[in-house]
Amino acid sequence: MEERLKAFLEAAAGPGVEVRDFVPLSGGYSNETFAFRAVHNGSEQEYILRKQMDSGGILETDLAAEFRVIDCLNKRGFPVPAVKWLDATGEHLGKPGFVMERLGGTSKPEPLFELGTEKLCARVSTEIIDALGRLHAIEPSELADTGLPVPDDWDAYIQAQINELEAGFNAILLEGVPAVAEMFRWMRRNIPEPMPFRLVHCDYQLANFMYDDSGLIGIIDWELVHFGDPREDLGWLQIMCLLFGFDIRPRVEGGFLQRYTEKSGLEVTEAGVLFFQILRGLAVTFSVLRNARGFADGAHLDIMAPYLQIPVQKGTRLQLESMGMTHDALGKLQAMIPAEVA
Repeated sequence: MEERLKAFLEAAAGPGVEVRDFVPLSGGYSNETFAFRAVHNGSEQEYILRKQMDSGGILETDLAAEFRVIDCLNKRGFPVPAVKWLDATGEHLGKPGFVMERLGGTSKPEPLFELGTEKLCARVSTEIIDALGRLHAIEPSELADTGLPVPDDWDAYIQAQINELEAGFNAILLEGVPAVAEMFRWMRRNIPEPMPFRLVHCDYQLANFMYDDSGLIGIIDWELVHFGDPREDLGWLQIMCLLFGFDIRPRVEGGFLQRYTEKSGLEVTEAGVLFFQILRGLAVTFSVLRNARGFADGAHLDIMAPYLQIPVQKGTRLQLESMGMTHDALGKLQAMIPAEVA
């Protein structure tokens, strides 16, 4: 891979590129990520390589679209890395991929929640919501350079997501799953009011925020980006805060949803965010289970989905609790989840 990368960089930037400290980074569920330094014409720069996996991967993504979106946002002054070179076909890298500049700081949430870091946590938490508000304040017409399609109708968009997810679960699970079935029934009863379409990051959560002692540096991992309902980002952030215990919502100055509304100009309610918490959680659960089924059937060797089974079970319980399910009813459904998921 290192030799392929060197050839790609020389084709893009000219001969004489030296690649140093080329190392894979952990945590990617859909694409491979590598860090490296490149020396060229006497200058040295730290970079990140994002490349499609050779096989497996929990989600299917379009790296060329991700490249365009990051580039478009970077030119607008939004806190994202600067993208450099794209191999859209995999001609050089073997699979599609791109190179971008590496941001400083860390994405680990633990330091934010240590004793004595309350002010930093409040600042970073607030800046995370401010950035999301800024993103969702942008009209789709202003982001035409992304090349992403904008859905025509909100009702059709939401119904299609629910219907396609439900069909997907029915296809990969041989028997009905009461917990999942209850979530689909709940969603159909609780569809919120429509909202304008906006650019949705779709994995807006702590692992994708780079920060240091000065505050938020940038937002990474735009592989799932699309135009959709802006509450998709709020709902996913909410379930991830609950799932992993690093909850930035109470730390946001002026209030989580209040601050978001102020920055985005979009009025959101807790009920609307909860709907998309359930929807996005189901979408990711489906992707994990589909990938696990492929691993079990010998279609690929990616072990990330089996590794994620415990968070999937915990997330399912949290989702049902968020829907207001009683303790007795939850106990009856929860007793079935481990065997069904396995």
